[in-house]
Amino acid sequence: MNLANTQHHIIPLRTYFRVFIALIILTGVTIGVSFIDLGGFNMVTALIIAGAKASLVAMFFMHLLYDRKMNLAIFLTAILHHFYRNCCITCCIF
Repeated sequence: MNLANTQHHIIPLRTYFRVFIALIILTGVTIGVSFIDLGGFNMVTALIIAGAKASLVAMFFMHLLYDRKMNLAIFLTAILHHFYRNCCITCCIF
């Protein structure tokens, strides 16, 4: 692959601020939910929020959204596998 011919996607600064605000809000939701007793679903909820935050970081800050779609598919598959392994097997939900 010739790196000289690749084009870079420039993301507007406003998008970075929006993603940052979304990450702050999701962190607040994580903290808020930690005070609620959901039984076995506390881990499930925390991992869903963590997966959403990791996806935002990977898509925008690591530019996976604008990269080859195969890289995004591999990342999302890893997130789903992590969710299944840690929630469904550990908590015996499914």
